[in-house]
Amino acid sequence: MKIQKTRSTLLLVILLSVTLMGCEGNASTSGSGAANQPSNTSSRNTSSSNPPTSSGSATSSPSATGDNGTASNPTPNDNGSGNLKLTVAKYALVTGDLINYYIGVVRNDGSSTIRQAIMHLVDDSGKALSTDDAPEMLLPQVFALPPGQSVGFSMMYEGKPIKHPQFSFEQQPDDTNLAAVKLTIVSSQAGVASDGNPDIEGQITNDSDTSANLWSVSAVAYDDAGNVVAVGSGGAADPAQGLKGHTTIKFSVTLSPRSAKVVKYDLFASGVTMGLN
Repeated sequence: MKIQKTRSTLLLVILLSVTLMGCEGNASTSGSGAANQPSNTSSRNTSSSNPPTSSGSATSSPSATGDNGTASNPTPNDNGSGNLKLTVAKYALVTGDLINYYIGVVRNDGSSTIRQAIMHLVDDSGKALSTDDAPEMLLPQVFALPPGQSVGFSMMYEGKPIKHPQFSFEQQPDDTNLAAVKLTIVSSQAGVASDGNPDIEGQITNDSDTSANLWSVSAVAYDDAGNVVAVGSGGAADPAQGLKGHTTIKFSVTLSPRSAKVVKYDLFASGVTMGLN
């Protein structure tokens, strides 16, 4: 896996109509090893399915706890305009041999949909990491985050773990050429992929008249105590299959780290059309 040191970016990139679905299920996860980078590749899995969820519905965001590395003091951020109010509601540190990951949940506490923003990691001294030292953002793609809804994130960090990390956010210019499509997660099931990683598979429907040129399903997984244990994102189970208007296709999400024991999970789906239809 090629690792690039780039500016950390919050891929809360772009679009309305996030479908947030709280799904509870059991997963027969297995495997161990160092933390793996969340992947957008599709894989197979097994478990029980869940009922349909309409676009725009939401479960309540997980409450922060002080156990197992999760945030006892969530980090709000107001970027001055009053529109960008993102809170890290929960996070956990996943350690590896050379690379550590901070995974967690970001909630939009503002009054406007967040389409593009950059997320920064702040060390124990209160200093935001420089471009050279900044972690690579591995947040699942979300094409918009409406007020009151949440999405998972993962930050790769090379260095000594930060004891009390903080997170800051920076608004970026919006892309006005994108239009939302309405997506519904029809069913989902959790299991283990062929490579040993826990994953989630299901079906998604495009309820709009136009194709979803860009879309994704992202996931946040929890243990039985409600701690965040894995995040991931994915798309079509068959990469060659598009999500046209009023069609239903299979999706697949791979979760990382590999050793995660998943008890329940939240799914977030969003998509956009670029006016090409």
